[in-house]
Amino acid sequence: MSKQNVIKRVQESLNDENVTQQQIGAVFNAVFETLSDLEQDQSCRVRDFGIFKVKRREAREGSRIGGEGTVQIPARLAMTFKISKNFKDALPVPVTETKKKATKKAAKKKTTKKKSSKKK
Repeated sequence: MSKQNVIKRVQESLNDENVTQQQIGAVFNAVFETLSDLEQDQSCRVRDFGIFKVKRREAREGSRIGGEGTVQIPARLAMTFKISKNFKDALPVPVTETKKKATKKAAKKKTTKKKSSKKK
């Protein structure tokens, strides 16, 4: 979903003709600008949604995609997000989860048969 779609849905859910998409967009931008201003080891907890936290990633050595040698990855700050239990429980179960469960059940039901070898 794009940012513009989120803004439209927020406007629809408010059912208030006085609130414009431009106003909602300004609030949306302000929230994410505030989050981007967090410094190392600072966090922002949004109740029933999750926690945004800035962590320091140490410098490390990585491998090149082509497989030839290594590359130095510099230290940096990274934003992490941990979803709250309430929000996670409110989300619908993804289709892939249900497929995995069905596959596991089918695998348990299968019995392995020995192949018989025919001699001529």
